[in-house]
Amino acid sequence: MDKVTLDHFEFMILVNIKTNSARMITNPSDATRPAPKDYPDYENGIRMFCEHFVIKEQRANIMEQMSLKSIINELKDKPSYVIILTAYDQNRVGRIKRLSYSYLDEGAGQVLVTEEDVTELMQTEREKTEKLTAALEQATKANASKSEFLSNMSHDMRTPMNAIVSF
Repeated sequence: MDKVTLDHFEFMILVNIKTNSARMITNPSDATRPAPKDYPDYENGIRMFCEHFVIKEQRANIMEQMSLKSIINELKDKPSYVIILTAYDQNRVGRIKRLSYSYLDEGAGQVLVTEEDVTELMQTEREKTEKLTAALEQATKANASKSEFLSNMSHDMRTPMNAIVSF
C-alpha cells in the first residue's frame, strides 16, 4: 500500500492536530527523498518548510493556509482541503505542488496530508486553454468575416434589384 501511494505522491504527512505534531512519510526506495521524519512541533515545521521551499511571494499566505487553525476550520464542513503552491525543488526550480488535507481519524485528531507535483498537469491545462482561446478568437474573426461578406452581398444584390423593380 505504501509503495502504490508513495509512487503517486511525493510524500505524505500524518498531522496530529491535538498534539501539534507530525510525521512525514516518504518512499523508502527513493534515495533522493529523506527518511521518515517526526516533527514534534507542526507549526514550526511548516514555518521552516515555507522559508526553505515556498516562493517568497506566497510564503506568508501559505503558512497561514497550512496552519492548524486553517486546517481545522476548512475540514469542519468539507471532507478535504486543498492548497496549491509553488515550491522550489532540489535544483531551486519552481514547481507547482498540490497539498491535500483530509481527516484520517477525526476523533483522534489525525489529518493526512498528501503532496503531489502538478506542474506538468497545470502546464498541459494552460496550453489547452491557450489553444482553445486562439481557436475561439479565430472562429470569432471567421464569423465576423462571414457576416460582413453576407452583408455586402446582400447590399450588392439589392441595389440592382431595386433598380429593376422600380422599372
